[in-house]
Amino acid sequence: MTYQEAEAYIAQINADNFGGYNDWRLPTVEELLSLLEQERPVLFFRLTAEAFDKLKSGDEPLPEDVLERMKPLQDQKIFAEADFIKAAQQLIKNEEMALYQTRILKQAKVYGLYINPMFDSTQSWVWSSDIFQRKGEG
Repeated sequence: MTYQEAEAYIAQINADNFGGYNDWRLPTVEELLSLLEQERPVLFFRLTAEAFDKLKSGDEPLPEDVLERMKPLQDQKIFAEADFIKAAQQLIKNEEMALYQTRILKQAKVYGLYINPMFDSTQSWVWSSDIFQRKGEG
């Protein structure tokens, strides 16, 4: 949605007296910031090819045989941390999981937006009524 489309939408909902109100407007940046969470929520756990690459490198790379046994987890979305750990433990030994769990979980976490989940979790940006001028413009 463009800024002009957002303004037109607001004009329309005001004309329609949406929700019994006709004074709808775009929020200020300060109002938008009030919607933010302090921490990013973990949406799910998934080991991507990139995550496997990161687990192969670094200061403490995971052994190739452990990574190979974990391949069935690649690109699976698992929503609960306990379920992810259980699935990994079924593929590698408990003592190996205990040793590597922190690194594996760090690479598997897929974070969401900071926006409070009561709002649309798929939205990655919002319009504001505040006007900012870029250097060199107007």
